[in-house]
Amino acid sequence: MSNFKIENGMLRILGHRKSQVGISGIVFAALTMAAAWGCIHVSLSRLDPGAYSQPLSVVDGIYFSVTTFATVGYGDIYPRTPLTKLVCVAEILTGCLTLLFGVNLGMAVWVQRFSEAKAIKPPTVTTAPNDESAAPAVGND
Repeated sequence: MSNFKIENGMLRILGHRKSQVGISGIVFAALTMAAAWGCIHVSLSRLDPGAYSQPLSVVDGIYFSVTTFATVGYGDIYPRTPLTKLVCVAEILTGCLTLLFGVNLGMAVWVQRFSEAKAIKPPTVTTAPNDESAAPAVGND
């Protein structure tokens, strides 16, 4: 059984609407992936100190991972071996897919909220047809 299903035109994940999954889930996933990639970079650097432009400490590994994941790439640390270059390509693709999923989720939440706001219309005031008998009488007292 899948945890994804379409119900009334809305995607439900694990029984929650998209707006309930929220952007915090995407941010948490991105930070977790960046930390995991940072551990991979540090491990590769410790196995082969020449794999990167400099040996990476834990802070350097996380810094390099975040700049690579976000496709910023300042150039102060860079991969030198084919293996580390492939790892960086995989991290960049992961970062792009996470960004794509985050934008998609954000747009879906916006569309969902816009649709809900449009569906809840204020009550319209209807007036009765002009009935002269219902009009207040204006007279001389």
